[in-house]
Amino acid sequence: MGKEFKYVGSTFPCGHAVRKVTGDLLYGCDLKLPKMLYAKLLLSTIPHGIVKKIDTSRAEKVPGVVKIFSHLNAPDKMFNSYRIIPGQQLSFEDEPSFPEE
Repeated sequence: MGKEFKYVGSTFPCGHAVRKVTGDLLYGCDLKLPKMLYAKLLLSTIPHGIVKKIDTSRAEKVPGVVKIFSHLNAPDKMFNSYRIIPGQQLSFEDEPSFPEE
């Protein structure tokens, strides 16, 4: 560990600090792509409440709404196709296989 580090233990200037605090710097969440969809998360106002029904009829009529997701139309089977390492085996044998990038 006798190697000297360039930045560890020392200070260095942050050239974009002014752009950060003024709101001029763009972040990943500022990215807008063609045909990009947006999501709105609606949380319960009642902690630990039990949702018995959801009326989404008005929201479904809003122009541009593609799909409304809730626990009522979610699949019964839970799965996770997230892989940390490319080529890593899936968590469950019957998960869909996605092509490697």
